[in-house]
Amino acid sequence: MPGVTFARGERVTLRTVERDDVPFLQRGRNHPVVRGPLGLPDPTNARQVEDTVEEWVEED
Repeated sequence: MPGVTFARGERVTLRTVERDDVPFLQRGRNHPVVRGPLGLPDPTNARQVEDTVEEWVEED
């Protein structure tokens, strides 16, 4: 089930991050056009993204 929705538009919905979002986040973090502006010098593997998401979920 998706997290709490903060805003919704025609093309985007902003909501809280969920564990099921890991594959999407990993693709984004590893895309060279996205990674650079995020300040991520190196690609991340699934476990690294899972750990990050777990921290976000635990912080609530």
